Amino acid sequence: CLKNEAKATGDRMSSSYLMFCGSYTDFDVLAHLPKTKKPGKGVYCYHFKDGEIKLLNVVPVENPAVLSFHPDNANTIYVLSEGIKENGLIHKVKYSYEYNQSTREVEQFDIVCNQAQQRTGGKSLCYFAVDPRTRDYGVAINYWDGSADVYKLQHDDVIAVCKRIDHMALMQRVRREYGDTKPRRQVVNREDHWHHRQVGPHAHSVHFFKNWVFIPDLGENCVFQYGWNPDKNVILEYEARTGLLDGAGPRHMVFHPTLKVAYVSNELNSSITVLAVDDSEPETVKCRLKMVQTVNTDEDMKTDEDVWKKNYVAEIGLSRDGRFVYCSNRGYDTIAIFRVLLDQNGKLEPVSFVSTFGQTPRHFAITPDDKYLIGANQDSNNLAVFKRDLQTGTLQLVHQYGDIAAPNFVLFSPFVLGRQQTSSHIVSKL
Repeated sequence: CLKNEAKATGDRMSSSYLMFCGSYTDFDVLAHLPKTKKPGKGVYCYHFKDGEIKLLNVVPVENPAVLSFHPDNANTIYVLSEGIKENGLIHKVKYSYEYNQSTREVEQFDIVCNQAQQRTGGKSLCYFAVDPRTRDYGVAINYWDGSADVYKLQHDDVIAVCKRIDHMALMQRVRREYGDTKPRRQVVNREDHWHHRQVGPHAHSVHFFKNWVFIPDLGENCVFQYGWNPDKNVILEYEARTGLLDGAGPRHMVFHPTLKVAYVSNELNSSITVLAVDDSEPETVKCRLKMVQTVNTDEDMKTDEDVWKKNYVAEIGLSRDGRFVYCSNRGYDTIAIFRVLLDQNGKLEPVSFVSTFGQTPRHFAITPDDKYLIGANQDSNNLAVFKRDLQTGTLQLVHQYGDIAAPNFVLFSPFVLGRQQTSSHIVSKL
């Protein structure tokens, strides 16, 4: 559909990027129930410039819950359709545009490919990541079933599943080895799920790091560790699991750019776990993660155990300079800000909490230049744009946008400066 002949780069004069935002289109098939009554239209494509956004196009996809790029082609987005009635669906979306570097304006933006590629092996598809080293494999995570699918990639096409991991079956074997007889089951429906979040596995995301893949599992309350070295035919081989504090519910994970440390957002007990990462003796099978700290994301807030009122942590993010960690609170509707103590092996120190100026901040993203943070408030149908203080990490609201319904994910892409070749067929044009 599209071939780039230039390197991706940001506009050095200002914050100027393409911005993509997913939105829920069908609430009845979700594991959770958004409080808003207004459904979205798909993936909203924007031009983000110095804190302001301008709509360029909308890609019609059912429940696009998570978005990710192919490492070699920023003009290819993988869009995940989330739902509990059918197995997940991975879409490949490609786009083209004309960007005037002098005026810093997008003069044309077209969707040139919107193609459903693969059904996954489970329901409530919630994450997909491409192996950054080989580019030959992608791993999809199915939350409802607690499973992972490994796909073979050809260029940027998701062509065939080559392995499936079932956390229910895996944990039955592991628990027997440790003499753990605690019964595990899969939830029956979403009402059952709302009240029983940890009766069985709910894998939530996937993260590549050197020779390993880590999968936080909210239901099993741990981070699974798998060996990963396709050159030696090691493809998602189970090695260990790191248990977290009771009731934590790990969701997402980020690795520090220079320190050997990772941070996990815990959805159920409103906390962040700091994990030391051991990458020594890579050929040896051993547990690579160790808990060193847990910090609350709602330190000054009252806790409510009602499933409809309590706080649920969502996204976790790290500034690109590695100095600050951010985490969103759904319920208290805040962004928690923490300073990374570089001289204390990456431990965290609270900085402040800031209102998201909306309800249920399911996701946020920091611009590639670290200057802005954009929050997606799912239940108030708005995006909040914050200016980041690069020295203190604090946030200041600069704009709110209410023209998007049920936003759930934000993704930035630098502009590609140079000539692009596109097909003559255009799928969608605004």
